[in-house]
Amino acid sequence: GAASADTAQSIAIASIGAQLAVREATPMSFGTVAPPAESATVELTPMSATVNCGLSRIGGERALAASVALRGAPNQTFSVALPTRARMGGGASGIDVATFVHDAGPTPTIDRSGVVQFRIGATLFVAEKTSSGVYSGSFDVIVSNN
Repeated sequence: GAASADTAQSIAIASIGAQLAVREATPMSFGTVAPPAESATVELTPMSATVNCGLSRIGGERALAASVALRGAPNQTFSVALPTRARMGGGASGIDVATFVHDAGPTPTIDRSGVVQFRIGATLFVAEKTSSGVYSGSFDVIVSNN
């Protein structure tokens, strides 16, 4: 018999997703508290509520959770990594913020319009006899595509 050959064409498809763009929408603020006589903490939830507050609040400044805005591919899941501890400088010494938590949920997902915003809370640790002053610092919020 005679040899026979045929050719078929196939299509190759590649999808390139939108790069994640992250920005701070609201900075975290624990408000103003009185200097403690002994070590104390202020727990700030992602909903901007202070719970287990061992410090006296003074002044009218409200505590506010941080909020982060994220833009990326619609319906894309992502992960959030927060630090274990951050140091805030100011006054005669520094104070620590730890136990960072977010409200993006266990499987964070960018909405169908390609944006999402989530909030971050943390716990402020103030040592006894911490001097009066304004303490500030920064912390990294790492967001990755899944």
